[in-house]
Amino acid sequence: MILGQTIVALVFAELASHFPVAGSIYQWSKRLSNRTLGWFTGWFYFWAQVVTVTAVAVIVAFVIDGIHGPVGDVPFLDSPDPTGITTMFTFISLATLVVTTMINAFGVRLLSVLNNLGVATEIVGM
Repeated sequence: MILGQTIVALVFAELASHFPVAGSIYQWSKRLSNRTLGWFTGWFYFWAQVVTVTAVAVIVAFVIDGIHGPVGDVPFLDSPDPTGITTMFTFISLATLVVTTMINAFGVRLLSVLNNLGVATEIVGM
């Protein structure tokens, strides 16, 4: 699995060095074949990103639940289930999506600062 991911990363690096344009997979597919394949590739990549970001947001709720313990006792969230866990997971997932969207909306500079802060935190935590 790691070998396959490394090969894909090397291919992407080679494509980026030959075609240093914004648009990543869409632009590379369009330039290597034709506009139709680029269009399909762009849309497939778009929907793959939508599914991936949504899945990560849901997983964050499970991770927070695992670290914090049950998070169902929140009085302002009414839920049809007695524990409130479903509503809390939905709330955490939506909050994760809002936070990541806001970070991306502010641009690369903020994301760079947050990335460096995260790396420093990991190094200190080791």
